[in-house]
Amino acid sequence: MTKYLLLMVLGAGIYIGMTYQDEIEDVLDKAPMEEVQDGIEGIAEALENGTDEVKEKLKDL
Repeated sequence: MTKYLLLMVLGAGIYIGMTYQDEIEDVLDKAPMEEVQDGIEGIAEALENGTDEVKEKLKDL
């Protein structure tokens, strides 16, 4: 009986996590970290293209 209860709670947790994933990420403020990561990737691409773009990217951050 305990196994079934644990499986039911686990299933409910997975369902809630999948259904409300965006809301959970908003509460945890993951968006700012993604913006920083995008900025770092932009700087890496700019290094490949030239130093003028690096200066522009650093000003944006």
